Amino acid sequence: MPVVETRHACRRHRQDGQTVQRCLNNIAPVAWCTLGLSISAPRPGFDEVPSALHPAKDDMHPSEALPWILNHCRHIAVVGLSPKPHRASFDVSRYMLSQGYRIIPINPNATEVLGQKAYASLSDAARHEQIDLVNCFRNSEDIPPLVDEAIAVGARAIWMQLGIRHEAAASLARAAGLLVVQDHCLKIDHRVLFSTGLVLPPV
Repeated sequence: MPVVETRHACRRHRQDGQTVQRCLNNIAPVAWCTLGLSISAPRPGFDEVPSALHPAKDDMHPSEALPWILNHCRHIAVVGLSPKPHRASFDVSRYMLSQGYRIIPINPNATEVLGQKAYASLSDAARHEQIDLVNCFRNSEDIPPLVDEAIAVGARAIWMQLGIRHEAAASLARAAGLLVVQDHCLKIDHRVLFSTGLVLPPV
């Protein structure tokens, strides 16, 4: 498994080496499982993969959801994307933008972030943009209405960043056919899986 230096992790998490190391440790089983090596249990932070949304992937292991999301969800709506460069949402989104993903800022107090037009809500953005993945930089208690909107706009997956979890909302999302990731950093996970070849660059 390639070593990923923590200096490349989200700025928000650089001050907490244990948090970064925990995230990197949790990623390892995903690579092992997808590479066909043994794995004893699903990776923490993942919920079951709903077969209704992915009928061709009925046998997908829950930990395989992450590379599937990163390979198939190229249009990312970022709820709470700040225009301030020192914020984690800005750093993560800037990185994903540099990797060829479409970033759609969701921030009612901004008109543009990272050179991309900002929208007040997911519903507003969906009138103009395709939304595959909803990446959440909001408090855990704010997740339920975001899940409702993600379902309504036809998103494929919802991603809750490090420290963000809401089990009831996650269950609702799964029941509606969305893939769910909780308490993980999109940037860190992408770097690790891309370095192993499990995530491919956009064509």
